[in-house]
Amino acid sequence: MAYDVLRGRTVLFGGHHVAPSTWEWDGSSWQRMAVSGPSQRAGHAMACDRRRGVVVLFGGYDRHSVGDTWEWDGATWCQVMTEGPGAQSFVAMAYDRARSEAVLFGFGGLTWLYSPSRRPAFLPADPNP
Repeated sequence: MAYDVLRGRTVLFGGHHVAPSTWEWDGSSWQRMAVSGPSQRAGHAMACDRRRGVVVLFGGYDRHSVGDTWEWDGATWCQVMTEGPGAQSFVAMAYDRARSEAVLFGFGGLTWLYSPSRRPAFLPADPNP
């Protein structure tokens, strides 16, 4: 789940042992959104990229860990091909406004910075900030 600051909505993606679905909360009610997008999973991470106006989803678990990255623009999911941390689940992600990057804290205590404008999009963060 992540709060989309630009659209003023909370975005929820889920579906483990059930069909995956995307929901948005506008402050008074939930609305089911997209019917296609990431595969069913749990334990994924999400954060709102305020600079680009998308919610980023990474990883998760469905029988095994997955390492894909998706972006939600408020209407559709788009899979983003990235190199980086590999398959991981039960990770955390937040958006760093000062760096204009999503920060992923992953398995084994590793931290990654996500910026799709560079290649590879995921880069290991300096362990000594």
